[in-house]
Amino acid sequence: MSTSRKYWFDHKAANKYCRFIEKHLRLTKGKKRGHPFKLERWQRRIVRRLFGWKRQDGTRRYRRAWIEIPRKNGKSEFAAAIALALLLIDGEGAPEIYCAAVDEEQARVVFERAGIMAATSQSVSKKVEVLQKVIFCEQNTGSLKPLTSKAATKHGRSPSGAIYDEVHEMPNGDLVDVIHKGTAARVQPLEIYITTAGVKGDNFACEHHDYAVEVKQGRIDDDALFVAIFAAEEEDDWRDPEVWFKANPNLGICLEYSYIETECKIAELSPSKENDFRRYHLNQWTSQSVRWLPMLKWDLCSDFPKDKKYWLSLQEQLLAGAFRKRIAFGGLDLAQSSDFTAFVLVMPPMTEAERWVFMPWFWLPREALNSVSTVQKRRYLAFEKQGALTMTAGDVTDYGYVQEQVFSITELVEMKTVGYDRYNASSVVQFLQNKGVRVEDMPQGIPTMGPPSKEFERLVKGKMMEHGSHPVLRWMADNVEVIPDINNNIMPRKGLNEKSGRKNNKIDGISASVMGVGQVMANPGPRTMRYQKGSLAA
Repeated sequence: MSTSRKYWFDHKAANKYCRFIEKHLRLTKGKKRGHPFKLERWQRRIVRRLFGWKRQDGTRRYRRAWIEIPRKNGKSEFAAAIALALLLIDGEGAPEIYCAAVDEEQARVVFERAGIMAATSQSVSKKVEVLQKVIFCEQNTGSLKPLTSKAATKHGRSPSGAIYDEVHEMPNGDLVDVIHKGTAARVQPLEIYITTAGVKGDNFACEHHDYAVEVKQGRIDDDALFVAIFAAEEEDDWRDPEVWFKANPNLGICLEYSYIETECKIAELSPSKENDFRRYHLNQWTSQSVRWLPMLKWDLCSDFPKDKKYWLSLQEQLLAGAFRKRIAFGGLDLAQSSDFTAFVLVMPPMTEAERWVFMPWFWLPREALNSVSTVQKRRYLAFEKQGALTMTAGDVTDYGYVQEQVFSITELVEMKTVGYDRYNASSVVQFLQNKGVRVEDMPQGIPTMGPPSKEFERLVKGKMMEHGSHPVLRWMADNVEVIPDINNNIMPRKGLNEKSGRKNNKIDGISASVMGVGQVMANPGPRTMRYQKGSLAA
């Protein structure tokens, strides 16, 4: 047994689940059909971590698992093996395990694999009865069933485990919500999301994918979520065989190299097939929209991951007077009523040795949490816990609180102007004007936002800014898309779901940042422009 401050690793439990799968289960498809289920290294790692890590009370640490893996890597076999382990050796009284998917055909994939495994195992077949719609274990009165959104509307279920198969095909989170709510009576339920990559946008799967990535990177603290993602990186060459092996842990085992090679050649000859190859075989989330900011460049603009809360250090320096003599501009994106309000302090360099500094603040009405998805709620609460988001009381934006906060920030620098969008202008703008803060209206169109958008992009790509690795600002930077006009002018916009037509990704902090840059460009002066040899000097 190894211990840590919050969790401890139970080697005996980890080995128990691996041993059950390898000793009692057999593969159901392919050239190794009927052979003992020998866990590959990546599978063993997942099983050991899922079932080995414990909380101080002895229950499982992980209650949810997000597993992304390309097609043909044996994910259905793997999921079926875990489902049987949850049914037979988890120690839960009357366990209820569900193989859940968007429709009956998909829901039965994992269920039927589990049925074949159970029926072909001498030891397991003695303990269970495999029927058309249920695998039943008389010894613990447990059951394993397929489940779809339609069937899930019936109440009375108390799931102890669930496998959500091909999550990227789910149109919404209704099925997951019903199952998750049913787990409340269980001591250590385990929900496993297993999927191939999908399409980027405002959809249920992409929302969960983005959240899982941030948990994996340490940007969001969610100790109950286990994340395993097998995929090519954004900058990887999709035609490189080394990248194929990187994304496909079972390449050469149950996935033939020649198959991937052929699929790649098809994609090379037909550009329209490239996205399919990257999604299904390299597990990259693709989109037809134009993503704006390269996040690899964004992350190089600060000290992450050396100091995950560097933005707080910047704010502390601000409060201590370190920026008292610094020329500053601002961008203010005001919420309509119950959404994000963002204020970004923008400080251009005054010497060639300095970088631009972007210091953001965000506010959100606490009751807005009641109208967002479960994963968004977890995200917002994580931001608040990190000190990166302030929740205000009530169900609408507390403008009185926000305006006092913004004014107090402007007092700590040599404030020049604050840009704002008149569409959502409120008493905050009037308050700042009465306090002597100069404010400038910035209509949200390409004529006004285009030039500062290009300049902001240049600062990111040139690593010419310091944003403190602020987690909310980074999340919003990752959400932004652009649509160039005929003259290649751009401005930020929210990501659009091509199916629903809805725009739901938040970009308020980026809009405020661009407005701040716009104010710098509109108010040049010798103390802010002398460093510049590029576009602003013109």
